[in-house]
Amino acid sequence: MKSSEWNTLNVGHHTRLKSRKLWAASIYSVMSIALIGAIIFVADWLNTMFTESHTFLSQHPKLYTVSIIVMLTAGTMLIIERSLAKKHRYHEWRDD
Repeated sequence: MKSSEWNTLNVGHHTRLKSRKLWAASIYSVMSIALIGAIIFVADWLNTMFTESHTFLSQHPKLYTVSIIVMLTAGTMLIIERSLAKKHRYHEWRDD
């Protein structure tokens, strides 16, 4: 293989890698914006529900809203972390 052919293949490979990274970055950006929008929507809805309820929740609606969102986020992150750890252990076991 000539060096000019090798350079052409090498440039093509790097171009594909860069386009994949750009595609992945754009997907992650869109997903994070959608997630932030969903959190804001749920926070507004919960705040309204707590404010309009005639229970102890209406005394401090923002506190309860933030508490619930933090608990849901922490639980979701814990589930994701555990599933990724299981996947990682599986791949380590399979490679042995």
